[in-house]
Amino acid sequence: MAETQKLISFAPFILVTAVALVAFIDLRERRIPNFIVFPLAIVGVVLQSLRGLEGVVFSLTGLVTGFLLLFIPYLFKAMGAGDVKFLAAIGTFVGSYGSLRVLLIALLVYPLIALCFVTAQGKVKITLRRFGILTCKLIGVFIPVLKLYANNLQALDDVSISSARTPFGLTLSMGTILALFTNFLR
Repeated sequence: MAETQKLISFAPFILVTAVALVAFIDLRERRIPNFIVFPLAIVGVVLQSLRGLEGVVFSLTGLVTGFLLLFIPYLFKAMGAGDVKFLAAIGTFVGSYGSLRVLLIALLVYPLIALCFVTAQGKVKITLRRFGILTCKLIGVFIPVLKLYANNLQALDDVSISSARTPFGLTLSMGTILALFTNFLR
């Protein structure tokens, strides 16, 4: 029993080490490697299973919740598959509620991170224009004149210029660390 508790107590250290590594790689390469994410998920399930059936359920519901939270944005190409798998792997350590909390914190941190990358890549103007187009199209469902304005803005957009790329894995890593070590959104 004492040995089991010792192993379980390593879970936060393992998770923080893994998310720090993913943040570093995503920052440099704009990808989240499977060779970290899949073992992380397995370790999360195994460590939680040491608590018995309750731990297995906690871990697997965290995995499924983490996956489902980002699956729809993935389908709309709003993020990569690595982000989806990464949050699912994090979910094996933090459970279902923890997955949601990590994502909410990450979404609150994301605008600051995105602003840094948009500015560093010199794409503030095009980002604001594309954000305006998207916003006008969404609100244009209720106010049709905004849909026309969105079409005018879109005509000015140079599609040959790519949008700024931001590492969402970095943001998920920050959300994980804040969720683990603060009471933010608890």
